[in-house]
Amino acid sequence: MASVRNTPAFSEIAPVTATFKIDSSIVPDLNRYDLGLGSAQVNDVVTLTSDSTCGLGSAGNFVLGQLLKVEPDGNATVQIGGVINAPYNTGGGTPPLVGRGIQVDGTGLATTPAGGVRLATERGIVLMLTTDEYGNHVAKVWLP
Repeated sequence: MASVRNTPAFSEIAPVTATFKIDSSIVPDLNRYDLGLGSAQVNDVVTLTSDSTCGLGSAGNFVLGQLLKVEPDGNATVQIGGVINAPYNTGGGTPPLVGRGIQVDGTGLATTPAGGVRLATERGIVLMLTTDEYGNHVAKVWLP
C-alpha cells in the first residue's frame, strides 16, 4: 500500500542483503563491533573487487551495494537491492543526479559520471538527494 504521508517514503521497497568477504580497503574496527557495525566504513558504497569479495574499488567502478555490517571473521553484510542511502561528496567530483545511476568513487562515496549518457557501469536510479539524521548528504538510490 502506498504511503499517505506528505513526504516521499521508500520503506515499502524491501531491502535485499547478501554476505561477501571484505578486501583490504575495508578496515575492521573492534571498537565498533559492540555497536553492531564492525567498521567505520559501514554505510559506504562498495563494489565487487574479486570473487565473492567487496571493497571500495576505484573511481568509476560498478556499485555492488551499501556496506551494512562487518564481522570479525572478515565477512560483511551488503545491501544489494532495495533503496540505499548512498553517501556522496558535495565538495568535489560529480554528485549523483536524480534519474541517473551511480558509481563508486573509490573512497566509499557515490558519484554520477559527467555527461548526459548513461554508462554501463552505472547502477540503480537516484530517486532523490537529501540529508540523513546526522546531516550527511545522501542519495536515495533504488537498486533493482
